[in-house]
Amino acid sequence: MSYKEGVGSRITGDANALGRRKEFWQEIVSAYEKEGEDGVKSILSKRSCSITEEFSKLLRRLEEKL
Repeated sequence: MSYKEGVGSRITGDANALGRRKEFWQEIVSAYEKEGEDGVKSILSKRSCSITEEFSKLLRRLEEKL
């Protein structure tokens, strides 16, 4: 992979991650507006596995760099 492709891939990945985070926060805000604290708890409970997996991936990447 060339440098240009690598940078492009990184930018695309970062943009996708940003989009996912924005979506997630919009879900949380919407749940809070509709159901209050219980709605937020429900969203976090549903998303807990994917949040944990994403955190684990980032932690592994950090460990590899250190």
